[in-house]
This record gives sequence, structure tokens and C-alpha cells, in this order.
Amino acid sequence: MAAKKIAVASARAGNVIGGGDWSANRIIPDAVRAWQAKQALSVRRPQAVRPWQHVIEPLGAYLILAERLWNDNHFAKAWNFGPQTHEAATVRDVVGMAQKAFGTGQIEWGDGTDGPHEAGLLMLDTSLAKSQLGIQSVFPLSQAIEMTMHWYRDLHAGMSAAQLCKRDIAQYLSNVQQHNTNLAV
Repeated sequence: MAAKKIAVASARAGNVIGGGDWSANRIIPDAVRAWQAKQALSVRRPQAVRPWQHVIEPLGAYLILAERLWNDNHFAKAWNFGPQTHEAATVRDVVGMAQKAFGTGQIEWGDGTDGPHEAGLLMLDTSLAKSQLGIQSVFPLSQAIEMTMHWYRDLHAGMSAAQLCKRDIAQYLSNVQQHNTNLAV
């Protein structure tokens, strides 16, 4: 058997959201912690725009890329995985949708002058991933946020993280079938 050449690619994802993220200084985990403690969420830069996506989306894309790299060195290049440019949203919009999906929560809006410097606009050009790998988003932002907030709410109510992750994966596979795309893993 002939030795395979090693193929290396770099891949970057947009701002990911999804259940199970407990990192500090991330808007959704911070919102969940604040709202479960009946405290207000402090938002420094509500007008910042980001390419939000559910974490399952880039995970599926990474797996597709790995498979393609295994079979063809042509895919050894830089990739961006995320929503289409017009699907990016402000922090204010994301927090508002999260609050609605969570069912409660107070918010204190900042004016963008507090805290460390952050870019006001982050975008990704995902056209290469779409044209060469067939990768496209299957979750609209509203659904990704709703799934995320229900994950945290249901975990708090006693469901297991494993059950909740399986539920999210099932929803992903259902959306893949509805979009008739090759993203199923």
C-alpha cells in the first residue's frame, strides 16, 4: 500500500453558540448565568455585528473537510465556516432573541465605551466552503438561538447534557434533510 501524503488545511468558524458553553465573557453563557441568578445581563457593545452560528454547523463542516482532505490534497487551503454575510446580526438582536427564547431576563445596555477594544464588525467570506465543499448553513439564526437557550433551560430543569446534545444533533440532521444538502455526518 502506498503512503498517503499529508494534507493540512486551516479552518475558522464564525461566532459559535450552543448548549454546554460555560466560558466567561461570552454573551450567551453570560446571559444564562445572569438570568438563572435573576440578575441583569450587562452588554457592553450592543451594536457589534458578528457571524453567529450554532456550534453543530462548523463541527459538521470540519468533518466534511477532513474527509475531503483524506481523499484529495486539493482541499489543503484556508476555509471559513459560518453563515452567509447577510445573516450576520448585532449583539442586541442576538440578546433579544435569547431573552425571548429563555422566557425571562433583564438586560443593561452599554454604549460601547466600556471594556477592552473590540471590532464593531466581524464577517467571514464562506463562498469557498459553499462552492467547493457544498457547505451551507442549515439553521436560521433564530432557530440556533432558540435551540441554545432551550438547551440551557432544559439542563437547568434536570435533563442530561447527553440527551440535549442528541436532541440538537437530531434537529441538525432533520434540517440537513430539509435543505437537501450533503452536510449529514
